Amino acid sequence: MTVGIDLGRIGLEDAVGEVYRLEGSDVVVYLLPDRLDRVRPGNFLYIDTGEGGVIVVAGSKAIDPKYAGKFQPRLNRSSIMNVDTTRLYEFLFTTHPIYEVDSAGNIQRSFRLFVKPHNPVYLLPDDQVASLLGEEPDLSFLRYLDLRDIILVRNLAAYLSKVLGRRLTLPELYKEFLRNSGNDIRVVETVTRVFMEVGMGV
Repeated sequence: MTVGIDLGRIGLEDAVGEVYRLEGSDVVVYLLPDRLDRVRPGNFLYIDTGEGGVIVVAGSKAIDPKYAGKFQPRLNRSSIMNVDTTRLYEFLFTTHPIYEVDSAGNIQRSFRLFVKPHNPVYLLPDDQVASLLGEEPDLSFLRYLDLRDIILVRNLAAYLSKVLGRRLTLPELYKEFLRNSGNDIRVVETVTRVFMEVGMGV
């Protein structure tokens, strides 16, 4: 059962980036250059909207051919002093929303995508992710992700195996990915390939 997160442990100084723009049902975020190496596809991020927020999973690099240097980051300006602001598109990543969070850190049953440009983005610590997913992990959020993306699937599987190792075996984790595949043959093939790579023998 999904519970929530401890918002009291999230401070502005821990921000890794900010919202760039919405793209359909996804959120494109800008990651601060000096914190870029902290975030990989499959990591869980929290977007603070001021009255709660949204939990997203980091995906692949965003493609924005129309970028013309119009976005001016507001967070931690010292980190971009030596960066060519016309090339900030190099730090844009697509993220996939999975949960809405209220002002107390509880997961909401309804879901509204109400983020705006410049909302701060934080990397959720491993223990917060483990708590979020519950003692009997609920991985239904997988259905909201692009599981045809092999880089995302590979990183996410490795990450979930690490943070949920006590609660889910590798074969159980594989079954959860398949259960949330939507019977998409490309997803099944990608997931199976990834789990074969880690020697599960599927």
